[in-house]
Amino acid sequence: MKVRPRIAKAAGALAAALGLMLAVPGSASASTILADTNILQNGWSGLCLAVNEGVMTPGNTVVEYGCLGTNYPDQYWGFSQSQSHNGYYYIYNQKDNNYCLTFQPGQADQVALTISWCGYQGNNGSTNQLWAEDTYFYGGGYSYPLYQAYGDGRCMSVPGNNQQDWATLDLYYCGGYPDQRWYWGGYN
Repeated sequence: MKVRPRIAKAAGALAAALGLMLAVPGSASASTILADTNILQNGWSGLCLAVNEGVMTPGNTVVEYGCLGTNYPDQYWGFSQSQSHNGYYYIYNQKDNNYCLTFQPGQADQVALTISWCGYQGNNGSTNQLWAEDTYFYGGGYSYPLYQAYGDGRCMSVPGNNQQDWATLDLYYCGGYPDQRWYWGGYN
């Protein structure tokens, strides 16, 4: 498994310093936070990406919720590089890393993001679970990360810039909107 290129070196150094091994998705228990998982925190609301009610069921929605720490593994996510689509990643959940962030391609705006069985468990080709980290640049040389759905042209968003717990996430056209800013490991 490969983690995101930007964090791979740092995660490996931290794991080595702590005497840990980076785990492969599907091999960890739900009670252990993997060295290569972390929160995805929204830069607009300050809330974290989470599985609705922490219930790991195919089709359950993904929401934003207050960042609660390591006792809530459904708020921790990892990246597994696709072997069939260069530059794209599966975003899997720590609580049960057989589940990945999923979208419905070709649907109208504001279709909720869900979790589903990860495509890398089978034929490594579930394109409705592939995400690319993109960078949006704006005035003054500043930038922030966006997560764009494969072949869709839309990014992970919080509808209406909602800043409340339980807001369901969806896809919306990438445009540098504040609710599309997501920081792996948090922004603080």
